[in-house]
Amino acid sequence: MQVTFIGNPDDDRDNINAVKLFGVTFPLNVKVELPEDVTEAQRKKLAGNNHFVIEGYEPAPVAPNKSNFGTDASAENIEAAAVGTIARAKPRRAAKTEG
Repeated sequence: MQVTFIGNPDDDRDNINAVKLFGVTFPLNVKVELPEDVTEAQRKKLAGNNHFVIEGYEPAPVAPNKSNFGTDASAENIEAAAVGTIARAKPRRAAKTEG
């Protein structure tokens, strides 16, 4: 996988000569072969960063989520979650009044 640091595509004044990330130095506009010890998460982070151009990267397939937790977004569940949050809120004390 080859990575080219292209600087900030939104602001030419923000470009620097090189950046060091994950122990690898990326000179501006120079292709760098990514070492094998760079993790998949780090590769994914580079691929999602618009300061870099990536060649030869295929993200690992994501296994489907088999958990049912958090998949029911019905109005009853949302309302119950909101009530639970409100119930846990710390009550405020009444301000002292002079009298």
